[in-house]
Amino acid sequence: MRISRKQNIGPIGLDIGARQIKAVQLSGNLTDKLQVEAGSIAYHSDGELSELPDADQLPGRPKIEAAAKFDRLEPEQPFSTEEVKRLKKVLSRSGFIGHEIVVSMPANKTFSSVLDIPPVRNEENLIQIAKGELSRSHRLEQDQVSFDYWELPRPIRSTQTVPVMATCCKHEDVNQLIEVLESGGLRVSGVDTQGWATARSCTPIINQMPGIVAVVDLAWEIASFDLIHHGTVIYQRTLEKCANKTMFEAIEAEHGIPRSVVDWLLGKVGVADHEGACDSDVQLFNKFRNLVEDHYSMVGQELSLSMNYALHQYPSAPLQALLITGGGAEMLGATDYLSAIVDARVYNVEFNHIGQSTQLESEILRSSVFNVAAGLAQYTKEAA
Repeated sequence: MRISRKQNIGPIGLDIGARQIKAVQLSGNLTDKLQVEAGSIAYHSDGELSELPDADQLPGRPKIEAAAKFDRLEPEQPFSTEEVKRLKKVLSRSGFIGHEIVVSMPANKTFSSVLDIPPVRNEENLIQIAKGELSRSHRLEQDQVSFDYWELPRPIRSTQTVPVMATCCKHEDVNQLIEVLESGGLRVSGVDTQGWATARSCTPIINQMPGIVAVVDLAWEIASFDLIHHGTVIYQRTLEKCANKTMFEAIEAEHGIPRSVVDWLLGKVGVADHEGACDSDVQLFNKFRNLVEDHYSMVGQELSLSMNYALHQYPSAPLQALLITGGGAEMLGATDYLSAIVDARVYNVEFNHIGQSTQLESEILRSSVFNVAAGLAQYTKEAA
């Protein structure tokens, strides 16, 4: 992936989730400090970051021209032509310009692996070997996948092999998504991975950190985890058990409390100190608090296992922090709760950490669900 600079209004980044659609359009120097070579995010840091700076102190944030989130017509179903028609109307009403969009493949339709490739004569041979190994490991047909790779920083236990991260998705999945979107009058100018989109959007924060940064998107249907070292995504993993859906379904099954009520209580009460919270809200939340704590404890344990990969591969590079995004990041007290489990600083990445606006409502700017869409909005053809 190669990233260039762009000064004008960029494409619309479209994050099609299982329950919600998030759309973002940015302008300005969209890839500030996201410079060339191998898809890497350029590395700029002078020391260790102890606390996440206020949003207005983070350099390199692009201007947010438009942003919107809205519920799916058919939750957890493939995107349909009817939803595209509705999407176009929402984008038009919300101030988006043009019909050029960039989308990401769902995490459960993307396949990734870290591979050690033996020395080869040229890039063509490397691609052939990497694509073959990745396809075999995921039981896919080589001629039926879209493939990309990037070289990784060499671990301290370096060998003669070339470490690469390889990723792919099935042609039929990509083509189906593009055909549905373009049948409704949108123009798909790029398809990216959620991992690279999240890394790109979190650049203003990552640039402040000298070591390895872990990022997890706690989405509804599936959680995705990435490790970023010197601006390169060095590890990717999907964490299906960590998805919000499993927790909400357990609460609804055991207590019969609607999802909308649970969602509201997580943001108002959560696992933080209850000072200022309404007593009746606290009492209702305490009915299922054990299920919430069990879920986030499991999330923390899964994240610890994934973060140990960084310590094993790059023991000389400190793990700086865990950045959490997505709906699961918006529970009150989530950062402190997870921090105690993973033994690392945990930061909730809000929209205003990765973009700036004087027009949007504070509720939107404080949301943690726009990160993937914002990263897609910074995608350029040179990044492909």
